[in-house]
Amino acid sequence: MAQVASTASHLCPSMQRKRSWLPPGRVATPAPRAGARLLTCHTDRPVPGLDFDLTPPVLTAPGRKTVLAPRRLKRVRVTYVVTAQDDADGALPVTCRPSSGSWFSIGRTRVRCSATDTSGNESAIIFVVAVKRQGRERRSLQAHEKRAASAALLR
Repeated sequence: MAQVASTASHLCPSMQRKRSWLPPGRVATPAPRAGARLLTCHTDRPVPGLDFDLTPPVLTAPGRKTVLAPRRLKRVRVTYVVTAQDDADGALPVTCRPSSGSWFSIGRTRVRCSATDTSGNESAIIFVVAVKRQGRERRSLQAHEKRAASAALLR
């Protein structure tokens, strides 16, 4: 059951008398004049069956994702899984830009994913997908091995 703190003060004695007939929810009633201004008193009543969800969903995403692209391709299709879990709503749908299964170009791309629960609480997460050309690593490793072998022969 939700309970919101009351803002009624000692300057609002009429609220105490009228409390028995107040409906659930927030109610404002004019209060007696205090000096030259008219006060308004507010009170919040518990509403059975009404709970406030203030906790945003928790997103789980891959950290940095690296994908190797075949030598002659400039783009590759990349898939990934991002999940959202909420205490009140359970599993939630996630929206990502670019979406999983999209074509990614060689280089680094930031992916932003978000999820919103039924209470309007939103969470977002960003991760990086790095697409590298396949073969550069192999050539770089071969060059390193050749330099190491040459250095060993020179000794």
